[in-house]
Amino acid sequence: MKRPILMLIALITGAIMLSSGGLLLAEDPLKQACDQTSSGSTICDVDGKDPITGADGNGVLLKAASIIALVAGVAAVIIIIYAGMQYVLSGGDAQKTQSAKNTIMYAVIGLVVIALSSTIVSFIVTKV
Repeated sequence: MKRPILMLIALITGAIMLSSGGLLLAEDPLKQACDQTSSGSTICDVDGKDPITGADGNGVLLKAASIIALVAGVAAVIIIIYAGMQYVLSGGDAQKTQSAKNTIMYAVIGLVVIALSSTIVSFIVTKV
């Protein structure tokens, strides 16, 4: 019973992460504030680059997405290793073997989602 609930939570979290990228880029409050003022603040003029998205693909959003993807990827690999150990140590018990196989499958699916979400965020940030 716990597996379907965890999968549902993971899917909802992934969907929120993927959909929030567009919401974050829908309005740029920094640009609006800089357009309304003529103070010539150093925050408004960062060598013609937007510090949030980064004109060269090196902005805060990409850095945050990369860090989150790295941490989640490492966690998924650790889960795969743990599930592999469970599989080897199952001793022929069908239920333990199936549980380990499911864990490996879900962790691999998680890695695919992580890779896709990182790619999508990079694409959106560099194109917008």
